[in-house]
Amino acid sequence: MKKYVVVSMLLGLLTAVAFAGALTTSDREEPMRPARANPPYPGATMSNTNNPVEALPEVQALRVEQKTALARGDEPGARAIETQIQQFYLDVTPPQSPVGHPVAVSEPQGGRPDLVPDVVIHPSTVNGTGADYEAVGTMWAVCSPLDSSVRVYNSTDAGQTWNYFTGFGWSSPCQFGRVQVVVGIGDSNFVHIFALLPFQDGDLIDVIYLHDGTYAGWAAVKSGVDTVSDFSVCRDNISPYYLHAVATNMLRGGLGTVSKLRSQDFGRTWAQTQTWADGSNPSISTGAGTGVYYTSAYATWYPGQLAVVYSRSYGGTWSETDITPDTFSVVAPVVAAAFTVPDSEAVLWWAWHHTAGSIIEVTACYSTDGGATFSTPAPTANLPTGIQSWVDLKNYRSTGNTYVNLSYFSIESDFRRVFRQFASAGNPGVWSDTLRINNEEAFRARELTPWLNYSPGGPGSGAGCVFRHYAAPYNFCWNSPWTTAVAEPVAPRPVRFGLVPSLVRGTLTLAPAATLMDAVGRRVMNLAPGANDVSHVAPGVYFVEAAAGQPAARVVIQR
Repeated sequence: MKKYVVVSMLLGLLTAVAFAGALTTSDREEPMRPARANPPYPGATMSNTNNPVEALPEVQALRVEQKTALARGDEPGARAIETQIQQFYLDVTPPQSPVGHPVAVSEPQGGRPDLVPDVVIHPSTVNGTGADYEAVGTMWAVCSPLDSSVRVYNSTDAGQTWNYFTGFGWSSPCQFGRVQVVVGIGDSNFVHIFALLPFQDGDLIDVIYLHDGTYAGWAAVKSGVDTVSDFSVCRDNISPYYLHAVATNMLRGGLGTVSKLRSQDFGRTWAQTQTWADGSNPSISTGAGTGVYYTSAYATWYPGQLAVVYSRSYGGTWSETDITPDTFSVVAPVVAAAFTVPDSEAVLWWAWHHTAGSIIEVTACYSTDGGATFSTPAPTANLPTGIQSWVDLKNYRSTGNTYVNLSYFSIESDFRRVFRQFASAGNPGVWSDTLRINNEEAFRARELTPWLNYSPGGPGSGAGCVFRHYAAPYNFCWNSPWTTAVAEPVAPRPVRFGLVPSLVRGTLTLAPAATLMDAVGRRVMNLAPGANDVSHVAPGVYFVEAAAGQPAARVVIQR
């Protein structure tokens, strides 16, 4: 029972007006929301098994076997059991087919500039965009132009140039909306293109290609009446991989029931394994092991609350902890885990933008115990008051890597920027200084979120972003700290340095506090006394300046 109800029962002599005036916004009783399987109040935690399949005796027996297998470290055995359970899901929710089928399209004509400050990927207006990357260093980008097609590009040179990979339209011409790309691993390293069709209030499809561009088929992830208006997709990082999707529909009824779907056969069939109520802008991601993480804002019940849901069994069974950062609206939360094992000890981050009148800012919290408890949410950037929105958050898929990157739009002084920051498991509440990614202004929209993309093995660590230009011709573009990124305006300083450079790999140890600068005198990061982790900084020549006017030490950062 909420605080003011208890007080009013004990102190009935207080008038309603006097009592209301003494309350803070967070004290006021929240509206009653419909009964659901999820926790009924902030801070509650429970196991979520609200799919009727989980009540079947055969599935319950398999869950016991799976738990035993995981306890003894038999992950292949646990995955095999999950595959058996998946068949029960498929028997309950057989695959459906949307209206129509993919149709091949040709490479867009007109070409791309060889290189501009923002590297152009697709030379025309797009409705939606997405990005993914491979551990071998190939980056992928997808977009849905206005010509009723979906176009896929890749880059093998860390984003300097982008090559047309393939594209498709639909047998019934339509404007595609939200799109995403997920690239597989291992023997089944298919390229999965997820697209939202406008038919039947939104059909979510997975169109599959081989790495040589050969069309390999397609499947309906979720289709039929009242299906999808928003979605998020990913794969896990164990071979053979599972594909994971969450989909919601805000077009009917307003409650936005979120469906969790999964494919264990590389996109050929999809089973609905879970549902949650009242979700908007859903997001799903995975960790290094068995962990799968879902989050969303509440569409109607609690504007200031977000669902924090995690599974440590490949998306089979779930636990949820709802958290309430404040009374302001939470919008489009995202989640990522440090790429470490075990999942129960992985550091997790959640980030979102929330609105408080005219102020919209990016906020984050973290968990150091795999999702059991959470830090107090706090803004990530020391930026002027303005509009910060549409966040992406990604881990670096390299076992043992403790970093995540964060990107978002920001509008100050009428200039539309894309910012990128990073944090690490060693100090998860501290975000790096902001780095502006785009050169020309970027267009701000949910479907055009500045998606992060890493280039493992490339010339720089950290991540760059894909985005769409704000002004004509509205190009779909890429930029990164190692491509042609534009640093935030800082007056360049003349640099004097010693004669003997130091070679640094991973850690830079100092006696006094100092500043790390690049070759033209721009600040890269502040350095504290003692050991400083510089593994995220691109290899190259840098200067360490301990005090203004003093000679700077030259360091060469290597991998």
